[in-house]
Amino acid sequence: KQWYQRRVRGVYYITTDQGTVVKASRNPEIGQPTTYAPEPAVPTIVGSIDFNKFNWKYFLVGTADGRVCLFYVDRAEPLLVLERFTKGRPLRSVRWSRASSTLFYAMDSASKLYIWDLGERDSAPLTTENYEGRGLL
Repeated sequence: KQWYQRRVRGVYYITTDQGTVVKASRNPEIGQPTTYAPEPAVPTIVGSIDFNKFNWKYFLVGTADGRVCLFYVDRAEPLLVLERFTKGRPLRSVRWSRASSTLFYAMDSASKLYIWDLGERDSAPLTTENYEGRGLL
């Protein structure tokens, strides 16, 4: 499990092995939703989470079945689900770019790096790089 703490208000976002992200806080008035999941929820490990550096209300999660889900903190269902681009390989990591609010990267278990720019398109990655066997990742 992985967790990410929002520095604002002491809210924590915890990834699960049930395909969900749980929002938690010591403050009982953290607001809704408290669970984020695609519909229908598919039992899979959510192995990576990252919040957009330009607008913290948007976050990405990467799953063991190779999906990337884009969420907005005030909505339980994803705004966008990107799937089938890894051919079912688990995602190791998803990360927002520090240079652009629409650019992000996803790395799968075969060391393939997928570069997406949601400002350009959401139908396929802009490019894919294979790092397998290079000893870099």
